[in-house]
Formats: sequence, structure tokens, C-alpha cells
Amino acid sequence: MANIKGYNMPDELYFNKDHSWAKIEGDQVKVGMSDFFQKEAGDVVYIDLPEEEDEVSQGETCGKIQSRKWIGKLVSPISGEIVKVNEDLE
Repeated sequence: MANIKGYNMPDELYFNKDHSWAKIEGDQVKVGMSDFFQKEAGDVVYIDLPEEEDEVSQGETCGKIQSRKWIGKLVSPISGEIVKVNEDLE
């Protein structure tokens, strides 16, 4: 795992310029937000995630996030159908 200026960048993740990542797990891909994005956001007060069976497109906005610092968008690193959402985030 690389650690760049205090931010973790696991080797098994593919990162994009919008601070999201993709991890291949068999025939599915798990996605999330980078350590940098999470630390910069700080305490999240609201998050709007895509729902199961929604279609997302690479590079397009797929959700919104609001923290105590700012409001931002979640950008999908890949195109495909959402099969599961981390309900701990809602």
C-alpha cells in the first residue's frame, strides 16, 4: 500500500481523477471514495447514493455528499448497474 502525504492508496484499487476508486472482486466491481476525498470532506451530514438496479456511467455524477465543510458530487469511476449499496452510509 502506498502512503502519499498521509493518504492511503491501496495497491488493489484503481483511482480516477475525481477521487473515486474501483476494486475488481470476481465478476463485480466495488467502488468508493478515496482516502483524500474522505479526509477532506470531514464529518458527513448528508449523502445521496444511487439505488440498487440504477445504471451509472463512468465520469458522471451518481450521488451527492454534504459535509460540515462543503457540498460535492460523487462521480462513478465505471459504468454499470448498481447491485448493492453500503447501507451503513445512508
